[in-house]
Formats: sequence, C-alpha cells, structure tokens
Amino acid sequence: MLKYYYNGSQALYFATFYLLVILQIFLFLLYCNIKLG
Repeated sequence: MLKYYYNGSQALYFATFYLLVILQIFLFLLYCNIKLG
C-alpha cells in the first residue's frame, strides 16, 4: 500500500513539473509573439 502511494505521489510530482515546464514555454512563446508582433 505504501509503495503504491509513493508511486502515485511521484507521478503527481512529475505531472506538476511537466505542467510548469509547458506553461513556461507557452508564456515564452506568447511573450515573443507580442514583442515581435
């Protein structure tokens, strides 16, 4: 049970990390689009 909970927490951590990375890339592209456009 504890091992399953640990794997779930690790998956949640990676999902949050990738979501933040995607958000930063999206904001960077939006910034470039506004600055260039």
